[in-house]
Amino acid sequence: MSNHLHETAMSGAVPSQSSATVRKPIGSSQIDAEDDKVPEYQFKPRALVVDDSADIAFMLVMILQHGGYEAAMATSAVEALALAQREHFDLIVSDIGMPQMDGYAFAENLRALPAYAQIPMIAVTGFAEYDDRDRALSAGFNTHLKKPVDVVKLLELIEDLRH
Repeated sequence: MSNHLHETAMSGAVPSQSSATVRKPIGSSQIDAEDDKVPEYQFKPRALVVDDSADIAFMLVMILQHGGYEAAMATSAVEALALAQREHFDLIVSDIGMPQMDGYAFAENLRALPAYAQIPMIAVTGFAEYDDRDRALSAGFNTHLKKPVDVVKLLELIEDLRH
């Protein structure tokens, strides 16, 4: 019986965090309090960037990765919608002016999916006319940010939306 594990406990109270504690076998003469714990791992939130310009999408991915996100990119709203249905993202950053499906239609389609009803969505676009912001908000975006992107402002907006 002394070769059996005394205790194994798994805990995952928060979906994005998990930890495990493993105790050494009973009767082990080399039990060290520091060695009996498995480190906690924190998973990065996932972001999806959508822009028909691959260069801009890549730049936004780099910004989000620097901000602590695991980021994926799509160069069309159609591709992004399919990706969002296969995988879950905690944040969406999307352009508006794209061929096939624009950002407004993308936001409306994404908001129709139960998993994305409350996910923060940011429109990052060159469209900055007087009604573009209202139109973005009506389509389901939480906020509207004009290109060129102010990196600090983008990261602050994301932080505000996520908390």
